Amino acid sequence: MFQATDATTQPLAVMQPFVEFWMKCFEQVNEQTKMAMGNVSDNGDPQVWRRKWLDAATKSMDAFVRSPVFLEAMRQHMETVTQAKSQSDFAIKEFARNAGIPTTGDISGLFERLHSFEERLLGSLSEIEERLTVIEQLLVEPEEGGESESTT
Repeated sequence: MFQATDATTQPLAVMQPFVEFWMKCFEQVNEQTKMAMGNVSDNGDPQVWRRKWLDAATKSMDAFVRSPVFLEAMRQHMETVTQAKSQSDFAIKEFARNAGIPTTGDISGLFERLHSFEERLLGSLSEIEERLTVIEQLLVEPEEGGESESTT
């Protein structure tokens, strides 16, 4: 293994036990991997390994997402986000109200009132046009009647 013999490499001597520990760990992992790979018949095809890994990852993720712990955490997260959004909206509306800034609700309410006023105004103009047409017809009829009497 690795050994420090020079005086300039004294700090390396302190690290030597750690290096030896990790070297042994990696050797054991390497042996375990060789033993596991020896039992597998498709150890050379990367597509097969990729498919096996994806299947295992899919099963693991599916089990995690369906676990009660995850579902409870997701429920709490959604409640927290919803509550934060409500509080944020309330704070924005209060600030706008206190600062005299119109909010979206104010503007949409104003638009609705203007729209209903426009409809009433157009309705009144239509009624006025109908009355004017009737008046014009009444004025035109006596003139036509007067011409027909004078020609006879």
